[in-house]
Amino acid sequence: MNWLPYILIVIGVILSTLGGFWLSHISTRQLKHQLDTVKTELTTRNDKIQELNNFILSSITGGDSFCYLDIIPLRETKDKARLVVRHKGQYPLYDLNIIISDYDKLDFDKIDTAKSDDWPELFASAETRLNFGTFLPNASKLVAPISFTGKTNLKFNIWASARNGGTDQTLRMKLIDKKWVKASRVTKSSANTVIYENIDQDYPRDPKGNVRWD
Repeated sequence: MNWLPYILIVIGVILSTLGGFWLSHISTRQLKHQLDTVKTELTTRNDKIQELNNFILSSITGGDSFCYLDIIPLRETKDKARLVVRHKGQYPLYDLNIIISDYDKLDFDKIDTAKSDDWPELFASAETRLNFGTFLPNASKLVAPISFTGKTNLKFNIWASARNGGTDQTLRMKLIDKKWVKASRVTKSSANTVIYENIDQDYPRDPKGNVRWD
Protein backbone atom coordinates (compact mmCIF):
# COMPACT_ATOMS: atom_id res chain seq x y z
CA MET A 1 0.00 0.00 0.00
CA ASN A 2 1.21 3.48 -0.86
CA TRP A 3 1.14 5.47 2.43
CA LEU A 4 2.62 8.61 0.96
CA PRO A 5 -0.73 10.33 0.18
CA TYR A 6 -1.96 9.66 3.72
CA ILE A 7 1.28 10.94 5.23
CA LEU A 8 1.04 14.10 3.15
CA ILE A 9 -2.56 14.57 4.26
CA VAL A 10 -1.59 14.20 7.93
CA ILE A 11 1.31 16.61 7.49
CA GLY A 12 -1.03 19.06 5.77
CA VAL A 13 -3.53 18.84 8.63
CA ILE A 14 -0.76 19.40 11.19
CA LEU A 15 0.63 22.39 9.27
CA SER A 16 -2.86 23.80 8.84
CA THR A 17 -3.53 23.46 12.59
CA LEU A 18 -0.20 25.07 13.49
CA GLY A 19 -0.91 27.88 11.06
CA GLY A 20 -4.29 28.43 12.66
CA PHE A 21 -2.73 28.63 16.11
CA TRP A 22 -0.09 31.07 14.84
CA LEU A 23 -2.65 33.30 13.18
CA SER A 24 -4.76 33.18 16.31
CA HIS A 25 -1.72 34.17 18.41
CA ILE A 26 -0.92 37.09 16.09
CA SER A 27 -4.55 38.23 16.12
CA THR A 28 -4.63 38.05 19.92
CA ARG A 29 -1.46 40.14 20.19
CA GLN A 30 -2.80 42.71 17.75
CA LEU A 31 -6.11 42.85 19.58
CA LYS A 32 -4.31 43.28 22.94
CA HIS A 33 -2.18 46.06 21.48
CA GLN A 34 -5.27 47.81 20.15
CA LEU A 35 -7.02 47.47 23.50
CA ASP A 36 -3.96 48.83 25.33
CA THR A 37 -3.84 51.78 22.91
CA VAL A 38 -7.53 52.54 23.45
CA LYS A 39 -7.09 52.22 27.24
CA THR A 40 -4.13 54.62 27.18
CA GLU A 41 -6.07 57.14 25.10
CA LEU A 42 -9.07 56.92 27.46
CA THR A 43 -6.82 57.37 30.50
CA THR A 44 -5.17 60.40 28.90
CA ARG A 45 -8.54 61.91 28.03
CA ASN A 46 -9.86 61.26 31.54
CA ASP A 47 -6.76 62.91 33.03
CA LYS A 48 -7.25 65.94 30.79
CA ILE A 49 -10.94 66.12 31.67
CA GLN A 50 -10.09 65.90 35.39
CA GLU A 51 -7.40 68.54 34.98
CA LEU A 52 -9.86 70.83 33.20
CA ASN A 53 -12.49 70.25 35.89
CA ASN A 54 -9.95 71.08 38.60
CA PHE A 55 -8.95 74.24 36.75
CA ILE A 56 -12.58 75.34 36.39
CA LEU A 57 -13.30 74.61 40.06
CA SER A 58 -10.16 76.43 41.22
CA SER A 59 -10.99 79.39 39.00
CA ILE A 60 -14.37 79.63 40.74
CA THR A 61 -13.24 79.05 44.33
CA GLY A 62 -9.68 80.42 44.30
CA GLY A 63 -7.93 77.06 44.40
CA ASP A 64 -4.79 77.07 46.53
CA SER A 65 -4.18 80.82 46.17
CA PHE A 66 -3.76 82.96 49.29
CA CYS A 67 -2.58 86.40 50.36
CA TYR A 68 -0.10 87.65 52.94
CA LEU A 69 0.88 90.93 54.57
CA ASP A 70 4.29 92.42 53.79
CA ILE A 71 6.18 95.53 54.87
CA ILE A 72 7.94 97.84 52.41
CA PRO A 73 10.36 100.38 53.94
CA LEU A 74 10.25 103.89 52.49
CA ARG A 75 13.47 104.91 50.79
CA GLU A 76 13.65 108.38 52.29
CA THR A 77 13.49 107.17 55.90
CA LYS A 78 14.52 104.14 57.93
CA ASP A 79 11.78 104.38 60.53
CA LYS A 80 8.69 104.42 58.31
CA ALA A 81 7.17 101.88 55.94
CA ARG A 82 3.93 100.74 54.35
CA LEU A 83 1.89 97.64 54.93
CA VAL A 84 1.18 95.81 51.68
CA VAL A 85 -1.12 92.88 50.95
CA ARG A 86 0.29 90.52 48.30
CA HIS A 87 -1.38 87.76 46.30
CA LYS A 88 0.23 84.33 46.00
CA GLY A 89 -0.98 81.74 43.48
CA GLN A 90 -2.44 81.47 39.98
CA TYR A 91 -6.15 81.90 40.78
CA PRO A 92 -8.10 84.98 41.92
CA LEU A 93 -9.27 85.27 45.50
CA TYR A 94 -12.97 86.04 45.91
CA ASP A 95 -14.78 87.72 48.81
CA LEU A 96 -11.42 88.47 50.44
CA ASN A 97 -11.60 89.90 53.96
CA ILE A 98 -8.58 90.61 56.14
CA ILE A 99 -8.18 91.45 59.83
CA ILE A 100 -4.80 92.92 60.88
CA SER A 101 -4.04 92.96 64.60
CA ASP A 102 -1.21 95.28 65.69
CA TYR A 103 0.14 94.20 69.08
CA ASP A 104 1.67 97.67 69.65
CA LYS A 105 -1.86 99.08 69.80
CA LEU A 106 -2.99 96.65 72.47
CA ASP A 107 -3.15 97.97 76.03
CA PHE A 108 -2.41 94.77 77.95
CA ASP A 109 -2.73 96.55 81.32
CA LYS A 110 -6.35 97.34 80.49
CA ILE A 111 -6.94 93.84 79.15
CA ASP A 112 -5.57 92.26 82.35
CA THR A 113 -7.91 94.30 84.55
CA ALA A 114 -10.94 94.40 82.24
CA LYS A 115 -13.89 92.07 82.39
CA SER A 116 -14.02 89.33 79.77
CA ASP A 117 -17.07 91.02 78.25
CA ASP A 118 -14.92 94.07 77.48
CA TRP A 119 -12.10 92.12 75.79
CA PRO A 120 -13.63 92.08 72.28
CA GLU A 121 -13.81 95.88 72.25
CA LEU A 122 -10.24 96.25 73.54
CA PHE A 123 -8.88 93.82 70.95
CA ALA A 124 -10.94 95.47 68.21
CA SER A 125 -9.20 98.78 68.98
CA ALA A 126 -5.96 97.25 67.70
CA GLU A 127 -7.51 95.80 64.55
CA THR A 128 -7.69 97.01 60.98
CA ARG A 129 -10.40 95.38 58.88
CA LEU A 130 -10.16 95.29 55.09
CA ASN A 131 -12.53 94.10 52.39
CA PHE A 132 -10.97 93.59 48.95
CA GLY A 133 -13.74 91.69 47.19
CA THR A 134 -11.90 90.06 44.27
CA PHE A 135 -8.10 90.01 44.53
CA LEU A 136 -6.37 89.17 41.24
CA PRO A 137 -3.22 87.01 40.83
CA ASN A 138 0.12 88.82 41.26
CA ALA A 139 -1.71 91.85 42.69
CA SER A 140 -0.33 93.99 45.53
CA LYS A 141 -2.29 96.63 47.41
CA LEU A 142 -1.04 99.26 49.84
CA VAL A 143 -2.84 99.21 53.17
CA ALA A 144 -1.45 101.86 55.49
CA PRO A 145 1.78 103.56 56.59
CA ILE A 146 3.44 102.54 59.85
CA SER A 147 6.14 104.19 61.95
CA PHE A 148 9.10 102.44 63.58
CA THR A 149 10.15 105.46 65.66
CA GLY A 150 11.15 104.43 69.18
CA LYS A 151 10.34 100.77 68.54
CA THR A 152 12.53 97.69 68.48
CA ASN A 153 9.83 95.06 67.90
CA LEU A 154 6.76 94.92 65.67
CA LYS A 155 4.14 92.18 65.95
CA PHE A 156 1.24 91.59 63.58
CA ASN A 157 -1.27 88.75 63.46
CA ILE A 158 -3.30 88.60 60.26
CA TRP A 159 -6.43 86.59 59.50
CA ALA A 160 -7.66 86.33 55.93
CA SER A 161 -10.81 84.66 54.66
CA ALA A 162 -11.93 84.07 51.08
CA ARG A 163 -14.15 81.72 49.11
CA ASN A 164 -11.47 79.00 49.25
CA GLY A 165 -11.05 79.16 53.05
CA GLY A 166 -8.98 81.04 55.58
CA THR A 167 -5.33 81.63 56.47
CA ASP A 168 -3.49 82.78 59.59
CA GLN A 169 -0.32 84.84 59.29
CA THR A 170 2.27 85.73 61.89
CA LEU A 171 4.50 88.70 60.98
CA ARG A 172 7.34 89.74 63.27
CA MET A 173 10.04 92.43 62.93
CA LYS A 174 13.03 93.23 65.15
CA LEU A 175 15.60 96.02 65.15
CA ILE A 176 19.03 94.34 65.14
CA ASP A 177 22.17 96.50 64.90
CA LYS A 178 20.15 99.43 63.51
CA LYS A 179 18.66 97.18 60.85
CA TRP A 180 15.10 95.86 60.68
CA VAL A 181 14.77 92.13 60.04
CA LYS A 182 11.49 90.23 59.66
CA ALA A 183 9.97 86.79 59.80
CA SER A 184 6.66 85.86 58.21
CA ARG A 185 4.69 82.63 58.23
CA VAL A 186 1.28 81.74 56.76
CA THR A 187 -0.72 78.66 57.72
CA LYS A 188 -3.95 77.23 56.34
CA SER A 189 -6.61 77.66 59.00
CA SER A 190 -8.41 74.38 58.28
CA ALA A 191 -5.30 72.17 58.42
CA ASN A 192 -2.82 74.31 60.38
CA THR A 193 -0.18 73.55 57.75
CA VAL A 194 2.48 76.06 56.74
CA ILE A 195 1.95 77.23 53.14
CA TYR A 196 4.35 80.18 53.09
CA GLU A 197 7.39 81.20 55.11
CA ASN A 198 9.93 83.97 54.61
CA ILE A 199 12.57 84.63 57.28
CA ASP A 200 15.46 87.07 56.96
CA GLN A 201 18.86 85.49 57.47
CA ASP A 202 19.69 87.81 60.39
CA TYR A 203 16.40 87.24 62.22
CA PRO A 204 17.07 85.84 65.75
CA ARG A 205 16.60 82.14 66.36
CA ASP A 206 16.73 79.89 69.41
CA PRO A 207 19.60 77.43 70.06
CA LYS A 208 17.79 74.85 67.90
CA GLY A 209 17.61 77.25 64.97
CA ASN A 210 13.87 77.87 65.28
CA VAL A 211 12.08 81.21 65.18
CA ARG A 212 9.96 82.14 68.18
CA TRP A 213 6.61 83.26 66.82
CA ASP A 214 5.09 84.43 70.11
